[in-house]
Amino acid sequence: MPKRFIILLLFTIPLLHCRKDRVDEDNVSGDNSIKLSFSDQVVLFDTVFTSVGSTTRYLKVYNTSSQSIKISSISLNGPNNAFFRMNVDGEAGSTVRDVFVAGKDSLFIFIDVTIDPNSGELLPFIVEGNIDFITNGNRQSVSLVAYGQEAFFITPKNFPKGLPPYNIVISDQRSDTTWTNKLPIVVYGYAVVDSTQHLTIEQGTQIYFHANSGLWIYRYGQLTVNGTLENPVVFQGDRLDAYKDVSGSWDRIWINDGESGKDNTIEYAVIKNSFIGVQAEYNPFKGFKDGISGNQVNLINTRIENTEFAGIYALNSKILGLNLLVTNSGGGNLIASGGGAYDFSHCTFANYWQGSSRSTPAVYLSHLYFDFDEKAYRQDSMNIVFRNSIIYGSQESEFNIEDEVDPGKKINFTMKNVLFKSNIDVEKYGMYTDTIYNPDDENIFVNPYLKDFKLVSGSKAVDFGDNSIISGLLLKDLDGKDRSDGKPDLGAFEIE
Repeated sequence: MPKRFIILLLFTIPLLHCRKDRVDEDNVSGDNSIKLSFSDQVVLFDTVFTSVGSTTRYLKVYNTSSQSIKISSISLNGPNNAFFRMNVDGEAGSTVRDVFVAGKDSLFIFIDVTIDPNSGELLPFIVEGNIDFITNGNRQSVSLVAYGQEAFFITPKNFPKGLPPYNIVISDQRSDTTWTNKLPIVVYGYAVVDSTQHLTIEQGTQIYFHANSGLWIYRYGQLTVNGTLENPVVFQGDRLDAYKDVSGSWDRIWINDGESGKDNTIEYAVIKNSFIGVQAEYNPFKGFKDGISGNQVNLINTRIENTEFAGIYALNSKILGLNLLVTNSGGGNLIASGGGAYDFSHCTFANYWQGSSRSTPAVYLSHLYFDFDEKAYRQDSMNIVFRNSIIYGSQESEFNIEDEVDPGKKINFTMKNVLFKSNIDVEKYGMYTDTIYNPDDENIFVNPYLKDFKLVSGSKAVDFGDNSIISGLLLKDLDGKDRSDGKPDLGAFEIE
């Protein structure tokens, strides 16, 4: 079997020499306020290796102070550091110590990466390491990123303070683009669809997000996901090893407000293992939100599962959910805050989270929300409707609302033909029609702890739906089964 890595000795740079002979080592500052500066925060090797390949990049390290300094150590670290070799001003090694840099001077680090994609072993999409610097007790780091196998890669080009690193995926401000299923899409950082731009994702497209990465549909941008029953679009983390199904392995799909008539639609998709599945938010950079979005987010025939915080996190937004399955969140399946307008039909919110302790119910509605700077606000009335749906889980109460705290700030919710579990006073809150409230028999799903959320034949949710809403996209369930017997089952699935 060929070796996984082919290590090449880095060449010695003849024109560069160690800075030690240019620095008076007895006159070096120990001031821990002195920090290094770098030509890049991420050194990107943007070559897709289809055969054994090696490529070299460089990093320039600056001492911007007027005093000489000693960098105690420069070392290669990280999960894939064996792919990389470095040369620090002519000295090769995985760790180089006691590097002196004069005031207002700099040094070069050359980094080599060698990858064999034909080794027979499963390479990650993103091969990463980092170079750590220790100077006067300060630790600083620069990331190393290379591509391990063939895919379409989106990597950050912008590194703003207070925001995640990102890349606008469409260069022409008024253009549209389509992600196809020809190659996996790998996102490192945030892929941003800017205002007036439209991203369409074809059926069967596999999208992989690196840690802390996500998809951001900025204000007045638009997203259309055209999955099908046979070929859904899958949003997932980029781990391909034993940790591929760990929750929180990537960040979220973040959708901001837009123009009326330009809805964001996700149809036949699987969104899994993120921190938040979908965050729908009206104007994230505005404090008090005196309105809601002109358009809405349509979540149709979609599964959102195994999210570390929330499956759906909605702030002063508009959402339509049809045949939607949201399961197993470390917080809530649905957390709606502030105002907003929400309509869910034939949806299953089922939380049997086992990753840690959980205090948030499967569905939680609140007046309170926080802006981008974490300042708290309370918004006027929220309107939310559940029809032919299930809200259930492993806790005593899986549906709760924040009490009315200010006159006029009220959550208006309606449940029509819903099975749910709650400890709130149903006579005091909301409107209920034909609901199953706290069923004494918890035999609802086939095996929720093995992620089978189809109904058992004896479940009280069977045949309990309102047939008058069955039309259009609701004529079939999430698995494509007909709801044609006049007695629809609650939730996303119709049993045989």
